[in-house]
Amino acid sequence: MSALSRLTQAEAWLLDDVGDSMAVVQGVAGSNDVIRVEITVPAELRDGADKGVKLTLQAGGEVLEASTVVSMPFGAADGRGPEETEAPVSRQEEDEEARAQERASLEAEKLEAAKILRRKKLFTLGAAGCAAFLIAAALTVVIVRALTLKKKENEFETAPESAAHEYEFRQGPVRSVMDETEMAGSGGRDGEQTAMVWGNDERAYTLVLTDQDHPGKTFEVPLNGSVVVGRSRKDGCQVVLDYERSVSHCHCKISVENGQMRVTDLGSKNGTIVNGKRVVGTAAVAGGSILTLGNLRLKVELR
Repeated sequence: MSALSRLTQAEAWLLDDVGDSMAVVQGVAGSNDVIRVEITVPAELRDGADKGVKLTLQAGGEVLEASTVVSMPFGAADGRGPEETEAPVSRQEEDEEARAQERASLEAEKLEAAKILRRKKLFTLGAAGCAAFLIAAALTVVIVRALTLKKKENEFETAPESAAHEYEFRQGPVRSVMDETEMAGSGGRDGEQTAMVWGNDERAYTLVLTDQDHPGKTFEVPLNGSVVVGRSRKDGCQVVLDYERSVSHCHCKISVENGQMRVTDLGSKNGTIVNGKRVVGTAAVAGGSILTLGNLRLKVELR
């Protein structure tokens, strides 16, 4: 220890010989004074070589000298004087810079997260808008389709003028069964009286309508009071002729009144025709007559 103190020219104490410990403390504190010296090397000495340097300091009347070997820095290329060096960065400044970089990184992450969230919201709104548009388009198609079908249902095809008399060119005039019926009260064979067929007859009758142009289409329905013939089932028609658009929704009514079959037009667009004659209000119709409704020709029979 004493050899080290001699080499460093520092004070040394032997604890066994120390009587005042505070003197040791003061001596150690006094040797801890550190002096920092900054020296600017002239430009002409900046050649990168190792040079011996002797430093002489004078403080409080005391002269201190120190000698060492220092590597000279290289001088500036343009010869404009000593090269400026950056001041050393302290630990605090390094910590501040690190925290600033961390804050900047967090801000950048928050900004990126906000952008991603905004893009997701825009995508969600776009998807919702597309779905609403598709739903609206589908509803529009359904509504337009329903209105089109309703319009077609309400449309009528005007029957040609020759429809009322077309049966005469195909089958000739139809002979009325009523012409061959002997009325009650007239003289019969052997002077016997003939009773009315329809009066108090309580038998169940069936109305049969046969399409003359489509014999496969035959309609049979009980004739109890009256039967409505037309194109719309929902309007109460018992005989539905929905395959022909020239027939009105409720075209005519066939009934039995006072033992006689009668037909009544229900305000149809194309009218009701019996054996070539247009029905105005109500007209009698006999079995075997041709009933023309629009473009349809139906043979009327009662069973």
